[in-house]
Amino acid sequence: MSKQASPTKVGAFVLIGAAILVIAIALLGSARIFSRPVPVILYFRDSVNGLATGSPVKYKGVNIGQVRSITLASMPNSDTLLIPVVIEINEAVFQNDQPKELPLTNPTRLREAVKNGLRGTLETESLVTGRLFVSLDVFQDAEPPVYFGKGDLLEIPTKSTGLVEFIKSLSKVNLPGMATQLNEILTRLNTALGQLQIKELNDRLAGVLERVDLLVGSPKWLETIDSFRQTSDRARDTLATLQQQLPALGTNLNHTAESASLALGELQRTATDLRRVLAAESPVMSELQSTLEETAQAARAIRLLADDLARNPSALLRGRPPEPQP
Repeated sequence: MSKQASPTKVGAFVLIGAAILVIAIALLGSARIFSRPVPVILYFRDSVNGLATGSPVKYKGVNIGQVRSITLASMPNSDTLLIPVVIEINEAVFQNDQPKELPLTNPTRLREAVKNGLRGTLETESLVTGRLFVSLDVFQDAEPPVYFGKGDLLEIPTKSTGLVEFIKSLSKVNLPGMATQLNEILTRLNTALGQLQIKELNDRLAGVLERVDLLVGSPKWLETIDSFRQTSDRARDTLATLQQQLPALGTNLNHTAESASLALGELQRTATDLRRVLAAESPVMSELQSTLEETAQAARAIRLLADDLARNPSALLRGRPPEPQP
C-alpha cells in the first residue's frame, strides 16, 4: 500500500519551484519578455556578405538589438537591387521614463535624429571571421537622407563606409606570392651580409682601436694634456688678476673722466670769455679800434713831414716859412 504524499511537502515543493522560476526569469530573462522589439528597416547598396540573421545591432558600440531578416528589393524605376535589412531594436536598453518618446522607436524623434546625421553602416566584428554587424551612429558630414521604404516600417538611411570593398581587397591579396617575395628578400639580405667580409671589418676596427689606445698612452699625448692644463691654469690666474684690478682701474678711469670734465668746463668758460672780448660792441674792441685810427693818423702826419723834408731839406734848420698875410 503506497504512502500518501504530505500536502505540506507538496506545497513547499511548489513554492520552491515557483521561487526558482521567478529568480531564473529575473536573472536570465531577456528584454523580449518585458518589452516589445521595435522593427526598423535599412536599405543597403553594398554587399552584406558576412551579415546574418541574429547579427547584433549596435549604437555607438552598445548592443541595442539584432538583425531579423535580410532580403532583396529593386529600386523604383531602376534595375539596381537594394538589400533591405530589418532589425529589431530592444526598448529595454533605453533608460527613459517615457517609453513612447524613445529616440530610435518614435517616428518623430527618429526623423529628427536622421536629420542630425543618424545613419546605419556595416562594420566588421573580426577580420578573421569576416562577420558583420549593423552599426548606428551620428555622422556630422552625412549627406541628405534618402528613404526607399513605403512607410510601413520605421526607416534609417544608410551610409557606405567602404569596409566591404576593403575586405574584398584583402581577399584578393596574393599571400603566397608575398611570402615568396619575402623569402627572396631575406635570401638576398643574407647573401649581402655574407659579402660584407665581417672578419676583415672587425680586424680593421680592432687596428683602429689599438692605434687610438697607443695615441692616448703616448708621452706626447700626456705632455699635450699637461701643457693644455698649464695653459688653462695660467688663463684662470690671469682672469682672476684682471678681476681684482678691474675695480681700481675703474676708479682711476672715473677720476680721469671727472678731471677731463672739469678741464672741458674751464675751456668752455674761457672760450665764452674770449668770445665776449672779441665781440664788436665790447670795450676792448672799441679801444683797439680807436688806437688803430690814431696810429693811422700819426702815420699820415709822418708821411707828410717826410714829403716836406724831401722837397725842402733846409726847412728843418730855418723852420716853416711864415704864412702870407691876407
